[in-house]
Amino acid sequence: MEDSQLSGNINQQPTQKPVILGAGQRISDQDYKAAIADLAYADQLLQDPSPENTDNTAPVSTVTLIKEVANSLLKWTKTGFNAVTEEIYHIRIAACKTCPHFVNPPHDKGLLYKIAGADVHHKSTCNLCGCVIKTKARLPHDTCPDADANKPGFNRWGELVPYK
Repeated sequence: MEDSQLSGNINQQPTQKPVILGAGQRISDQDYKAAIADLAYADQLLQDPSPENTDNTAPVSTVTLIKEVANSLLKWTKTGFNAVTEEIYHIRIAACKTCPHFVNPPHDKGLLYKIAGADVHHKSTCNLCGCVIKTKARLPHDTCPDADANKPGFNRWGELVPYK
């Protein structure tokens, strides 16, 4: 497709969206809108347009997931069921959307993730910790388990890595 054919408002060209983003297949309107609003997310789509998990990280076991949820619920109770500000939430979500560990939930745990509120057909979980991102990002006591390669001592959310 030539540049001359890409005239007009980009939102008025739904059949050209994959070409504009460089994807080999049509992406969802939700991903398209997110890519327009967030250049880091658009970059991630260009690097990995498929929703499949191509990361070699082993999935988190069901027992570990249940323990982590119970532990997180207990901590959340102790905070008085507080949540982070919308600004912090959006910073965390944006960081997750550019992360290679942001994946579809494992197919064998679809029901478990569906109960937890994950979108089982799209990227919605972290395969390092197994958490549903939209939930974890709201909790003030939770943090990203992955170190930021560009900022030693910080995680991908830009938060200090706690010493254990």
